[in-house]
Parts: sequence; structure tokens; C-alpha cells
Amino acid sequence: MRSRAAALTLSIACTIAMATPRARGQSPPATLGINYAALRTSAPSSAVRRQLYSGFAVELTAPIHGRWGFDGEADFLAPSASAWMQETLLGLRYRAAQGRRWAFYLGARPGFLYASGGFGAAFSAVGPSFNFALDLGGTAELRISRQWLWRIQGGDLLIRGSYGFFPANNLQLSTGLAFHF
Repeated sequence: MRSRAAALTLSIACTIAMATPRARGQSPPATLGINYAALRTSAPSSAVRRQLYSGFAVELTAPIHGRWGFDGEADFLAPSASAWMQETLLGLRYRAAQGRRWAFYLGARPGFLYASGGFGAAFSAVGPSFNFALDLGGTAELRISRQWLWRIQGGDLLIRGSYGFFPANNLQLSTGLAFHF
């Protein structure tokens, strides 16, 4: 299940990145990054406490037109050996501000979150769960060199679990290097 979702995410992102038109003499617009990722979930009820999950994320971005771009991300979070979670998000981002070496983007990315059975009541009453997720947030990018940039991303992840939508304040953060190609 994990490998199929990751392969699907990567193939969709590569298709969009390859289809993006490029001006002559301009460097290719896509970026591929590997980030540290952390997700802090809020409690849907008093019986479930807040949790912090960490792992890594692979992110691919490409411009579509003007200030609009595509943003795809796959996160692999594992708080213990018996429990893991995969989150796949695909959506749009809008370049809200840009300087010579930095840019700030706003984004909305719907997707899915798969949690193995070790998470207990946080995502489903029994066994593994496959949940709809919506990430609303922003990204700051700082160009380090012509080919490399540092990316910091944060947002509020809304998760649809067996309790309905988790309340807001599921804080998701990721940071790492991205290669501009």
C-alpha cells in the first residue's frame, strides 16, 4: 500500500513537472526535496491525548502559470516500530511574496493519510485506517545556490477520522534541502 501510493504520487508529480513549459535560457522550474517532517495531532476527544509523530518527507514542486504552482508531498512518519503512518498530499500553491533569494507560498493540499493499526483510537477504533486529509499552510524557501534551496513548511492538517474531522491545530512542520532542476 505504501509503495503504490508513493509511486502514484511521484508519477503524477513528474508528469506535471515535465509538462510545464519553459522559456529559452531559463533554468528548469521544478524542485525535489527531502525533508524532516513532524506532525502533532490534537485530541478528538478527552480519551485520546495529543501525539507527536516524526519522520521524513519527499516533496516535488513545479510552476503551472504565473504565481500558481503544483505541490506534491509524501510523508512517512513512524513513532514506534509497531506503528507507522503515510500521508500523501497533492495540491496548489500560490507565490504570495518573492525576493531575490527567497519566496513565500500559500497552499492548500488535499490528500490521504494511512495509519497502521498501532495508533489505536487516534485515527480509528480498531485496526488500520485510511483517512482524508487537507493541509492548509505556507512555505518559505531560501535559495542557497543556483541549484539548492532551503525549504521550511508549516500548516494545519485537517484529518477526517472515525470521530469526524479532527479539530484544527494538527500542526505539521517540515524542513530540509531541495534541488532545483
